[in-house]
Amino acid sequence: MNKNKISPIGFLFLFFCSFSFASLLEISTETDTVISELIKQKDDIIGVDLYVAGGYENAAFYSQWGHAFLVFVNKNEPYYYNNITLSFEGNAQGIDVSKISGLLNLYLSGAIGTMDLIINGDYFYYFWQKHIFQEGRPFERIIIPLDQETKNNLINKISDFQKKPELLGNYSFLKQNCVGAAVRLLKESGLPLRKIPVIPLNARDSFDKSRLTYTPSEVIQSSYSKQIEMAQYLKENNLVTFGDFNKELINLLVEKFGANAVYALIAKNDYLFTQYAADIMSTYSDEISKNNMLEDYQTYPEFYQLCTGIECAKQVVEKEKQVYPESDFAQNAFQRHLNNTSIKLEDIYSKHYSLLASQTRKYSQIIRLHPTVNNSSNSKPDQVIIGDFNNGKIHLKIKEDILRSVGSKKDTLTIFETKVPVRQDGDELYLLGRKCINLATKSFTPNCGVLIEDGFYQLVVY
Repeated sequence: MNKNKISPIGFLFLFFCSFSFASLLEISTETDTVISELIKQKDDIIGVDLYVAGGYENAAFYSQWGHAFLVFVNKNEPYYYNNITLSFEGNAQGIDVSKISGLLNLYLSGAIGTMDLIINGDYFYYFWQKHIFQEGRPFERIIIPLDQETKNNLINKISDFQKKPELLGNYSFLKQNCVGAAVRLLKESGLPLRKIPVIPLNARDSFDKSRLTYTPSEVIQSSYSKQIEMAQYLKENNLVTFGDFNKELINLLVEKFGANAVYALIAKNDYLFTQYAADIMSTYSDEISKNNMLEDYQTYPEFYQLCTGIECAKQVVEKEKQVYPESDFAQNAFQRHLNNTSIKLEDIYSKHYSLLASQTRKYSQIIRLHPTVNNSSNSKPDQVIIGDFNNGKIHLKIKEDILRSVGSKKDTLTIFETKVPVRQDGDELYLLGRKCINLATKSFTPNCGVLIEDGFYQLVVY
């Protein structure tokens, strides 16, 4: 094993030390070392995960829209946190951001694109330590399988960047930022992306529209984000001195804000850490351990396959049913169904998406409503108006924007109206036993809606 990787015991040590020894223990690896290791691992890489770390409390202006980076998934690496990770960043070396003049220089350089773009490489545990432990950010994970050609192109380009860093070009807040550089690299390597996201927090939307999100969105919330709320609670209750702290208060804080947040808070002070850290770690070890990657992050090889046949697609969908919560699976299945009504099989990624949609479809319930008009090529109607709910039925009105003649303006016409039997439970309406409509907002739930398919308007629910 590479000497810079860590074992489960080492990871837990890093976890417990990540605050109290932050100034002394900085576990990181040189970027050149990491890239060289990635090149050696090329044959074992089965895909990449694009991560978006959300904004966080008191974040710098340029960090409020999140940060994105790539994790290269190695099929032979038993511990996810040892996977190689690359982040594209602006080189702010030499800029003193503690001064207003330095911040202005940083913003100006980022705005006009005069900073060098650089790669910051390490293993995933380092990014987890920084963003989850230290900053309390949430993580969103987008799983991206790679075909052989795209993978080779991607790693070869990274190798070229290592030899000639000037090939990376300049960093720009709006065009060549962390997510723009990472996603553009994927696109130039062969991933059929339609649009490059500008803001990290919008990355998922760009992949959705390109039909490149095959699995439900995975979001991990950092329990450390509650530190701010806890500090405010202590201030409001005038608990601001060492004498105010005792085991009873510690237990109360754990009950209100969680063991991870309390541990993080006391670890910032040597006195409190010495007095209470051992008790927290022994009493609440189960809760604390849940915030590491041993349980939350696993590699499922099925999700990195690009299927060309039915059996492969069945395997992927069955694994999804096993791994993901029912609501997440249903929402993702509906989105697949929606996108697949107009998909064109132009490449291996589109075919993979279509095969998954075909195997997910068996979990749907469909009510055929009415023939479409004008041979519409859309995947859903222009408007679906949810009306009143009476006598166990919900009123639906389908409207379309219709051209009267070439060059004329569009008229919005009501195509048909219908009443569909549903079951009510509070503000939720259930279609064929599945949640479908929110009465309070008069909107469909993410797993339900009216689609256009096979020449008909169909009410589809997963």
